[in-house]
Amino acid sequence: MKMVPFIGSSYEHSSIPVSSQRTLNFYPEIVDNQDAKVKVILVGTEGQKLYCTITEAVGKEVRGEYTVNVKTDVNGTITGRVFAVVGPYLCEIHGEQDYTIRGTISDLSSRPSFCHNDEHLVIVDGVDMWTLELSTNTLQEVNLPFTNPIAVKYVNERVICINEDPTLDVVRNYNKFYYSGVNDARSWDALQWYNSQGEADPIIALEKKEGEIWLHGPASYEVWRANDNGADPFSRVGGSFGEIGIGAKFGSTSLANNVYWLGSSAVGKNQIFMSSGNYGATRISTHAIESELNKITSTRDCVAWTYQRNGHPFVIFNFISGNQTWVYSPLTNMWHERGTRDPNSNIVNRWAPTVATYGNEQVLVGSSTGPNILLLDPDTYTDYSEESADNTIPIIRERKSPVYWDNLSTMVYKEITLDMEVGVGLQPNVQGQVPVISLIAYRDGGYSKGREVSKPIGKVGERNTRVQWRRQGRSRNMVLSVRLTDPVKPTLIGMRISTERLNNT
Repeated sequence: MKMVPFIGSSYEHSSIPVSSQRTLNFYPEIVDNQDAKVKVILVGTEGQKLYCTITEAVGKEVRGEYTVNVKTDVNGTITGRVFAVVGPYLCEIHGEQDYTIRGTISDLSSRPSFCHNDEHLVIVDGVDMWTLELSTNTLQEVNLPFTNPIAVKYVNERVICINEDPTLDVVRNYNKFYYSGVNDARSWDALQWYNSQGEADPIIALEKKEGEIWLHGPASYEVWRANDNGADPFSRVGGSFGEIGIGAKFGSTSLANNVYWLGSSAVGKNQIFMSSGNYGATRISTHAIESELNKITSTRDCVAWTYQRNGHPFVIFNFISGNQTWVYSPLTNMWHERGTRDPNSNIVNRWAPTVATYGNEQVLVGSSTGPNILLLDPDTYTDYSEESADNTIPIIRERKSPVYWDNLSTMVYKEITLDMEVGVGLQPNVQGQVPVISLIAYRDGGYSKGREVSKPIGKVGERNTRVQWRRQGRSRNMVLSVRLTDPVKPTLIGMRISTERLNNT
């Protein structure tokens, strides 16, 4: 019996026999200890549990979340105030089932953008701008000299804002970015704006990296920075122009001094990039991902966002109408998929969350089907669902292997052993008391799914359980998939296979 390549990222090639690997609701983790049993494992993604329900917003969804960091205590811990837009309500989330409605904004389905200075939380949603005075909790609409603000950032004591006006035909009328007065989020002068300069390209997305602002259009990007000259407070950075645009107005995000975005240009679309060097761009998507994205009718509703857990930074690209969620880990340079099971059809759809913030010492995400703030919890092994009787739904986890072959000889698969954490069963009388994992064999290189064969992975404390399948048939191109649905701790370590070569070739 020999160890075979099994742990890895999602890479289902357009030609299935080349590679049909899939990693769903697991993520690869590099074990940074030279004496560890293996170098890479698969760790289960977090589950969700209810944190706070905004009862006034029944029938609405969580549109956005944001944390205002207000101070650092003597221990170096940053404390903050957590806000969410749920339907039309701006809410402050104090803790579990503890919130205050601070006011109402427009009742839209659009995604809001947030920033803050010392005095105000600033919110835009594609129609209007509001400020919440942090000392008095007074919410006011801002009188702007432009229409349809869609994104804001705080840079060098000013709020930067871009807008979108689909009624305008002339690009020069909406390739502007606007800036507020110094330390005054409510002061906007009709003459305080700049045009993008590298391309006659409307500005549709805005990110901040190391204090500089990245302006994205459909066919280009460029970078601006603050000046010391108060009369001319910003200037374009020389050499920062790139002919790689953005394919969705919410398809960019920033994390750890890098910008990530869904690419678009004059010659094509649906590649994913990250900033590199000073002002360059590096493609991080794979041909397999790009092939999947090009099957989607439209990727313009892509939503990108980030969070970090246990030292793992994650960059999420959620394709709403395309019903796919792809997640990139800058730590491993690997991709995996996430999905949420539909309780009615049992189909795995895109991952349900589309907004997140780190607040109250937790990663909080927003429900896209109800007015619920959810806790993303590594010790919870189910997802939250408004549609199920107990508000929980199993997480479907799958790892589909590389193609196993030996010079196209027919191989008999005598024994397959999965190395994983066992003895993780739950207490009696619940699902997961006697957890199982299923093996599915694809004997034609990944096309045709065989029957599922389940094996126990150990009741609680049964740490010597052996997860093994025998007599799995023969194949010249074998693909093996394991599937876990029980709500237990999921960690995959590796796979060993015992085979016998037949004389025929």
